Amino acid sequence: MFAGRKVRFGSYGNPTLIPLRIVQRIAGIADGWTGYFHNWRELGKAKARKWNRFFMASTETVESLQTAKKWGLRVFHASPVKPDGLLECVADSHGIECIDCMLCAGGKNAKDIWIDPHGSKKKKAVLAATK
Repeated sequence: MFAGRKVRFGSYGNPTLIPLRIVQRIAGIADGWTGYFHNWRELGKAKARKWNRFFMASTETVESLQTAKKWGLRVFHASPVKPDGLLECVADSHGIECIDCMLCAGGKNAKDIWIDPHGSKKKKAVLAATK
């Protein structure tokens, strides 16, 4: 079912609820994947690093970004303020869809990604960023 396809893990929900061995198998036969995990702190550093091979750590505040980076995690940072050194999500900057970009494939790529929040989460993100 996943062979030759691109997979977006966790479109609704946290993909770390899928057993790691299943994620490994899907990623091993898929043409590519994207995914973000929000519970990286709850998992702890060692487990979060295992999951980061497949998923990017989702961060919203400067503190969460710094912690994730100290842990050696690649991040997808949603904030109205773009930190230095992060690549702007090309969906926003160039109108390229995720399925065509595939930069958010966990630790597979080198750059951390930033996006300016939009939609229903924008107000919450602005409040978190200004704390």
